[in-house]
Amino acid sequence: KDSAEHVWSTAFGRETVREGRRMWEVRVSGRTGRMSVGVARNCDEVASPPNGWVAEPCEGKVWHYSSTGGVRCGATILHETGVRFTEGDTIIVGLDMDRGLLHFARSGASPLPVVEVPKGEELHVAVALFMQGGAADLREVPLLSPAPLSQLVTAASVHALSAHDHHMHPPSVPRLSLKSVGGGPEAG
Repeated sequence: KDSAEHVWSTAFGRETVREGRRMWEVRVSGRTGRMSVGVARNCDEVASPPNGWVAEPCEGKVWHYSSTGGVRCGATILHETGVRFTEGDTIIVGLDMDRGLLHFARSGASPLPVVEVPKGEELHVAVALFMQGGAADLREVPLLSPAPLSQLVTAASVHALSAHDHHMHPPSVPRLSLKSVGGGPEAG
């Protein structure tokens, strides 16, 4: 908890990823406050962080892109990008477990630095929100091309910007919504 009124809420994707390539789109809505998007081990330190993922107990357990622009492993800043996100943005998360690489991109921005993650670990896509009124809609994006994941993440971020500008929403696949911090995740 950061204050009496606000707590960190975390939602994990249902599926464990151990191998292969996966990509997700996270649409940010509501009053975002602080928020992080990434991949994590499903453990108590990450699921119920008293001070968010930027805490020592999360080291080596969560790799994330923060709304403040940092790409981190737990509290450790791996890259300070200066690329912040807020309400209305779409974040693309690409995970290549075979190569141990994690990609991020924000709609309308260049791809962010690639992060190494441990191969063979059991990881889940995850979102952490702080502040009442924050919301995120997470959906998996089918990978229909053998192209390098970095290219697919970039293409998806351009498409997300285009869809947002034209109020188009791609067909939904299984998704996870985290609404109003303090409430639980809703699977859809």
